[in-house]
Amino acid sequence: MLEAKILLFTIRGNGHVVTRSEDQLSVDIQIPSQSIMGQEVPSIDLSLAFSYRQEGAGNPGVVEYNGKRKEDSSVTITSDLGDKRRHIDPSIAIGGKAIAFALCRTGDRKAEVRDVTGLDLPFKLKISLKAV
Repeated sequence: MLEAKILLFTIRGNGHVVTRSEDQLSVDIQIPSQSIMGQEVPSIDLSLAFSYRQEGAGNPGVVEYNGKRKEDSSVTITSDLGDKRRHIDPSIAIGGKAIAFALCRTGDRKAEVRDVTGLDLPFKLKISLKAV
């Protein structure tokens, strides 16, 4: 018999959708520094703004990470409308890393950031957002 333990962690912070329309999305996320299993998770102050122009590369966006603002003229966006998610892959590094994620609609005024890649964390990152 194989026995497995699953560890789940919650990082508390604030996240909200500032703008959401058919072709515009902006999100603010603030997470204070925390320690999980002895590993420090640094504070995150992240603002993302994207304009959907087309599937694939060539979508404009702005990323502000811990006070550093970068414009991106070639964000890749691929939609999975059946699963109510858009995969967003900025072409610029965020905090020195190439990061991609999926934005998933989970309710009438709710969404989650899921499937984050590019961060060296000992857990999966999922951020719940509410429209304000």
